[in-house]
Amino acid sequence: MEDKLNIQSNPKPSMEHSLNLVDRKHLTITGVEKVVSVKPDLVQLKSSAGDIVISGQNIEVTKLDLEQHTLSLNGKFDNIKYSENNKTPLLKKIFK
Repeated sequence: MEDKLNIQSNPKPSMEHSLNLVDRKHLTITGVEKVVSVKPDLVQLKSSAGDIVISGQNIEVTKLDLEQHTLSLNGKFDNIKYSENNKTPLLKKIFK
């Protein structure tokens, strides 16, 4: 008799993602995977919902907890833009 080991990989559970913006001055984001860049007028990060670019004025990090996947920012926020995490191969971009 032959024993068979059936191993299945479970997909990584997706993290819950939310944004809470109060008076365009206080922003809290959950589902943060990585903070790429922080400047007074631009923040770039990776979240469970895709890449996020936040622009504004006088932006500063007030709390970063990567274990809880939470980021809090203060400043004046003008724009929050999402883009997908998937990367298109260069040749596919060229020969569209």
